[in-house]
Amino acid sequence: MKQKSIKRLMLLALFIAIQVALWGIPNLGFVNVLAIEITTLHLPVIIASCVLGYKEGMIVGAVFGLLSLIQATNTPLPHAAFFSPFAVGGNIFSLIIVFVPRIILGFIPGFLLEKFKKPTVLHACVVSVLASITHSFLVLGMIALFFTNLFAKISNIDNSAVFKLILTALSVNGVAEAVLAGICGLVVYRLRNFKGV
Repeated sequence: MKQKSIKRLMLLALFIAIQVALWGIPNLGFVNVLAIEITTLHLPVIIASCVLGYKEGMIVGAVFGLLSLIQATNTPLPHAAFFSPFAVGGNIFSLIIVFVPRIILGFIPGFLLEKFKKPTVLHACVVSVLASITHSFLVLGMIALFFTNLFAKISNIDNSAVFKLILTALSVNGVAEAVLAGICGLVVYRLRNFKGV
C-alpha cells in the first residue's frame, strides 16, 4: 500500500476516533450554551470531508449516524423514536432520519470544494456552513414530516404548530451549529495543506 494511502487511512481513522470521543465523553458532543444545546458531532464529519474528500466524509457521517442510533436505542426518552426504530414509537423512518442527513453532511463539503480550482479559507467556511444548515434542516424537517404527532405530543403543542416550532429550533440551534461549522473552515483551510494527503 502506498504511503499516501496509508496516511489517508490514518487520518480517516483519526476523524472517526474524534467522532467517537465527542459522542462518548459528557459535555463534549453536546454543549449547553445559555438556553440551547449545540452539538459538535457534525464537526469531524465536515472537516474529514473537506480534508480527505466527500467519500471519506460520507464514511465519518455514517459513523455519526450509527452513534446516534446507538444512543437513541439506549436512551429511554420519547424523542429517541426519531432516531431509532428500536425505541418505543420508532419505525423505518427513524433509520432514514438518523443516517441520510449525516451521510449528506459528509458529502456536501468535499464535493463542493472539488469544484474550486484553488480552494480558499472563504470557500471552506461557506461549504462548512452550508453543510451544517442542510443537515439541521433535513433532520428537523424529516422529524416534522414523519413524526408530526409524536413531536406535537412531546412538545405539548397542536399538530398545526409543529412546523413553526421546527423553524424556531432551526433558527436558534441550527444557526449556532452553522457558526461552529464556519469556524471549522479556518481549521480546514490549514489541514488541506497537509503534505501528501
